[in-house]
Amino acid sequence: MKPFWILILLFAIFVFGSSSCSKEKTDSQKITLKITYLNSIGKCYKFTDTNRGYVINDSTSFQIIGDSAKVAWPTLCDSSKLPGIDFSKYTVLGKLTINSACDTITREVLSDSLNKKYIYNINIQEPQGRCIYIAIPNMNWVLVPKLPREYKVEFIITID
Repeated sequence: MKPFWILILLFAIFVFGSSSCSKEKTDSQKITLKITYLNSIGKCYKFTDTNRGYVINDSTSFQIIGDSAKVAWPTLCDSSKLPGIDFSKYTVLGKLTINSACDTITREVLSDSLNKKYIYNINIQEPQGRCIYIAIPNMNWVLVPKLPREYKVEFIITID
């Protein structure tokens, strides 16, 4: 009779123990996306709207940014050209930071499938020691895999 109860006990541990493990879920499914920093866009496409992050999904919107830069800074930007981008495969993200020439900037974009968003993290590391601070605007333009239609973008800037 004892072997029968031992089998039932082992079966219960197996069934209930393994099902509780399989029910564990993470808060989100985040993966790091491959990004390309678009430093070739240059000085013409820097903006002063510190509250806005840019999410560009089509060539028309991208051209509007290019045209507005040429109007804002005609002498500097009159002959500048935007790079050709295949917007069926890519999205351009940009967020203005003001930093010094001595700062180190790292960029990372995560895809959070549970919350349906991309998270664009920009980390500015200020140097230890001496550095003459000169305010440099940086739009932190990056090229990422195409943003799914139902996704949003969250921009996070940290300073260390």
